[in-house]
Amino acid sequence: MKTINLNRLKSIAKTVKPFVGDSRTIPIINTVVLTETEKGLEMAATDLTANIRILIPCSGATGGKESVLIAGKTLHKTLTSLKGKKNTEIEITITDGSLHIKVAGTKRELTLKGESGTKGPHSVDDYPSFAHIYNPTFTATVNPETLAIALVRAVDVATSEQQRFECAAVHIRENEKGFDVAGSDQKRTTITAVQPDSLENDPAFKANLPFKQVHSMLPCFDMLPDALPVIITIDAKRAIFEIWNERLQAEFTVSMALLSGNFPPYEQVLNRWDNMTPRVVSFNAPAMLKACKGLLPFASETSRRCLCHINSGIHLSVQSRMSKAEDDVETNQDIDPAFDVALAVPFLIDAVASIEGDIDLHLGRDDESPVRFVQGNYQHILMPMYKDD
Repeated sequence: MKTINLNRLKSIAKTVKPFVGDSRTIPIINTVVLTETEKGLEMAATDLTANIRILIPCSGATGGKESVLIAGKTLHKTLTSLKGKKNTEIEITITDGSLHIKVAGTKRELTLKGESGTKGPHSVDDYPSFAHIYNPTFTATVNPETLAIALVRAVDVATSEQQRFECAAVHIRENEKGFDVAGSDQKRTTITAVQPDSLENDPAFKANLPFKQVHSMLPCFDMLPDALPVIITIDAKRAIFEIWNERLQAEFTVSMALLSGNFPPYEQVLNRWDNMTPRVVSFNAPAMLKACKGLLPFASETSRRCLCHINSGIHLSVQSRMSKAEDDVETNQDIDPAFDVALAVPFLIDAVASIEGDIDLHLGRDDESPVRFVQGNYQHILMPMYKDD
């Protein structure tokens, strides 16, 4: 029997849900494996493209290692139905192929029947085993908040278009001080340089992570300041993330298969600045965010285009058939001659939404060249729009 806080278990179970399969032909992957161990309660799930395993330290005696398969939807529905206060505890026991749940201090008890042993098509022994890495090409320990921010930025861009390979992946590649985390949808690219606590990797290392699985993994991260580092291990086919969540007091291990394909040629975009002396203006990111949000309702519903006139400040203007609106954002430098470029308002909002303080805007050669927003280790590249319909 294991005793665990109800709200804590509910929160942990939510992180498992995206990894549970939804297959008519392989029904075993539609289940969650729950195991009582000496260390606590273990939960595992897979959809065959990614696996998650969670060790939840909790009190209670264990007579032996007992496991049970419970349908993912049933487990989620059952835990959601349980109500209690902040400190409500539940007692969990796995015996005879069933999961027994008792709300401590009450008479309420539930039993979820599963299957265990080696009999039948839904046996615990037949459940897909957790993948391991034996010859890593990349191993790093990283601050979880730093890594989570980089992954969120890449996923937000990658999820906007899935028809092309590079738009369905979060890309990791080495740089001089660590590694970059990048995402692109052809119209915009975000690159965040991450400086790990430790790093071992093969020369010219590159890997492509499936954005859907990366997005599912993000709730596992602990954003507390003193959180333990995340351990990343990658080989030619798979990536494994080991995450300790202090808030939930649980150890998450997530494994996902890498995507094959050519790495997007970010260098071709970045080299456009390397061969020229860029014109740079700095502005307050929250001020730009406020201005863009105010202009968005007045922009054309089809193009969402914003004309940016950069001279002694940035003059923003949007127009639709029924309305027109303008706003100005102060800059720390003037540009002479003036520079005009058309950018999508929603993309402008995305570029500055997570930024505090000032950010630099690197202008291209002309109004057909991409522009780059830069602050510290963060770069957000936007492709321009046509200035006229």
